[in-house]
Amino acid sequence: MTVATVVAGLLLIMWSRHTGAEVMKPLATPVLGGMVSSLLHVLIVTPVIFTTFRENELRRKPKRGSVDVSPH
Repeated sequence: MTVATVVAGLLLIMWSRHTGAEVMKPLATPVLGGMVSSLLHVLIVTPVIFTTFRENELRRKPKRGSVDVSPH
């Protein structure tokens, strides 16, 4: 919800034609891009990385109650 609010506010700045808009548009553009890329990173990239590491960790751990019969 925070990202949606920020993006909505920045889009209004991007579409504005009022006094001072020519100064604010160059400032709003990278912030808007950063918010969108941050949203994608938090919602897609981070969970994928976490899941990958967690699956690898679970594969390496023996299950509880199981007996390790591999030769040492």
